[in-house]
Amino acid sequence: GRAAEPPEVSQVVLFLLSDESSYLTGSEIVVDGGLTIGVPYKRQASESIF
Repeated sequence: GRAAEPPEVSQVVLFLLSDESSYLTGSEIVVDGGLTIGVPYKRQASESIF
């Protein structure tokens, strides 16, 4: 993993501000490079060690 670069985050913000996102309602858009996908797996792995 790595920290996001400002342009990567700003592209999401620009999309949300644009007319292209006009059909989105009540959406949660996570911009974390997939970090949260691995969190439950890492938690389970660490619990199985102990």
